[in-house]
Amino acid sequence: MVINKGRIYTFTVVAIALYLFLQFMVNDAPFGGSFFGDNFAKTLDGSWLAWVLLVAIPVLGFWQASQIGDREIDITPHQAKGTPGEVDDPAFLKMLTSNIWLSVLWLPLRFVLGIAWLHGGYHKIFDAGWARSGEVTRMVDGAATQVQMNRGDSLKGFLMGAYTPNPDTGATKAVFGWYADFLQFIVDQGWTTWFGPLIAWGETLVGLGLIFGGLLGVAAFFGTVMNMNFMLAGTVSSNPWMFGMTIFIILGWKVAGYLGLDRWLLPMLGTPWTSDEGAKTTAPPKA
Repeated sequence: MVINKGRIYTFTVVAIALYLFLQFMVNDAPFGGSFFGDNFAKTLDGSWLAWVLLVAIPVLGFWQASQIGDREIDITPHQAKGTPGEVDDPAFLKMLTSNIWLSVLWLPLRFVLGIAWLHGGYHKIFDAGWARSGEVTRMVDGAATQVQMNRGDSLKGFLMGAYTPNPDTGATKAVFGWYADFLQFIVDQGWTTWFGPLIAWGETLVGLGLIFGGLLGVAAFFGTVMNMNFMLAGTVSSNPWMFGMTIFIILGWKVAGYLGLDRWLLPMLGTPWTSDEGAKTTAPPKA
């Protein structure tokens, strides 16, 4: 495949369409809510982040197109011949997961997943019961009542609901018996007081890593770890689609964050990126 400015423009349009498709698939009204939400202090309640990241896709795509300029670069992967037993990947898959010039196509997955993680972690940090203590409103005997919640209480209630047997069936929500024992051990040891903040900040950092493309492979890995643990504890919610989408991010970790902080972080850490200075270049046709 020969990559040029026009191809990157095309990939940018595809990325915008994919972002919109995913947003409407996983959210009821991703762009239709109040722009700043009900509480201006908690602006992540609103839809502004979805709009900002929608605008970021063409901005980053056009910037990458400007980097290629008038060049035409052959990015077709070439496999070394004569390697016994080696099975090659399909050419487009290899380019998608290994070539920086296709990195704009990773933005939709990064942004949709990043918003989901950031929303979840943000509320856990500021809502009492996870990362901090405070009062919350609960319905008690049909009346709204202020209830004191200590740090980790929300996680404790979630875990107890996972391993406590159903009085009718005797089954627990947890998929495996050993996992139910593990959750009960956490509650019995009182570890929810630090597990609650750990999850809240972990979700937030995963969201930031995905959106800003910083240590993207690490962020995606820990995202799947949390998704799997939530599902093992009997919670479906958004975890299945988030887990499935994040697997693709892990496959493309080398280049998925190139339009982000990984452009600088990964080379500093020794990721074997190579410059395109020696790439086969085809001169543009004369007018």
